[in-house]
Amino acid sequence: MQTPGAQGVERKSSCNSMGEFTFRFATEEDDPALRTFLKQIPMPGRVSVTFEREPWFFGGNQIEGDDSRTLLAEDSQTGEIAGMGTWCSLEAWVNGEKERLGYLGQLRTAKAHRGHLSFLKKGYELLGASLRPSRPLTNITTIIEDNWSARNFLARPKKGFPLYQERGRLFTFVISTRQVGGKKFSEEFELRNAISTDLPEMADFLCRVYRVYQFSPVWSEIVLRNPSRTRGLSLQDFTLAIERTTGRLVGCLALWDQRAFKQTVVHSYSGSLRWARRVLNPIAGWARIPELPPPGTVLSHAFLSHLAVEKEAQRVLPALVSCQCDVARKRGIDSLMIGVGEGHPLLGTLGKMSVLEYRSVVYIVKWPEENGPAIDPGPIHLEIAIL
Repeated sequence: MQTPGAQGVERKSSCNSMGEFTFRFATEEDDPALRTFLKQIPMPGRVSVTFEREPWFFGGNQIEGDDSRTLLAEDSQTGEIAGMGTWCSLEAWVNGEKERLGYLGQLRTAKAHRGHLSFLKKGYELLGASLRPSRPLTNITTIIEDNWSARNFLARPKKGFPLYQERGRLFTFVISTRQVGGKKFSEEFELRNAISTDLPEMADFLCRVYRVYQFSPVWSEIVLRNPSRTRGLSLQDFTLAIERTTGRLVGCLALWDQRAFKQTVVHSYSGSLRWARRVLNPIAGWARIPELPPPGTVLSHAFLSHLAVEKEAQRVLPALVSCQCDVARKRGIDSLMIGVGEGHPLLGTLGKMSVLEYRSVVYIVKWPEENGPAIDPGPIHLEIAIL
């Protein structure tokens, strides 16, 4: 695996200019500018937030896949970043088989340069050209459902742009560690932390469960042992559910705290939530819900990842979540985020446990000259901890 810096050095010589903008791939030297730029671009929504990467931008990129590239557009006169976008690839399940899957993310444009059609078109052209001929046949992205400006612009067919084909919904649930936890576990299952000898069985189990979901990552033993792909995650963070009568592994859930290298910072609230903060915060402790912190606050949250439960043991899910909430609360974590795709059998159970829900739209992205495979119908599952 190449380091982000090595990738950047290899590609930096292929700069491309279009009048007021210069395009190139980022290198380690761009780290301070990239981190500053992310702080300046809030994502819209009821709670507007910035997704930041302190203290090292590329540390967050490494968990996303085996190959990660960040394309920069710079103002030719000032040298400042005008826009950016990342692409990564990883081994994932597509139509029940292991395939390379590309993911486009972190598309950000400085406010002064928004609406420049030629600016975005050139960026897509250069990214597509840089990936050819090794580009995966399937590339996807997600857009927050209520980000109508981005959805209307990107999903509308335009000459020279990739085609965005809607594939389904991704549901992100926020679970309060105050609300869930301390429940009695069923006598049917033993819940315990994973140990090193569990890794082969864990990898087989995750592959078996994830294989039926489109776009779900392949959590092989090699990936689970890779410190770059699992930055901030240890075996002790995995809770396993073991069926007492058979000794079989029937459930898995990890607590992935990424605050040391990825942060979500509150930028602002919509009108209704701005009012609701004054009402809800004084009773948050009594109601066992997370407080809505003031703008500028780093959210005290972590991810629930590597969710896998055997079909006949789905009733163990509340116990797995409860166990991880207890651990998270002791670490000072207020809320946990978990994502499942449309059609996932655990969707309803997780919805009942959450205090907030966000929806994103999953798109298949195809460049003009590309004819990827037909994607079979069925449930999807993206690991939001690595998006």
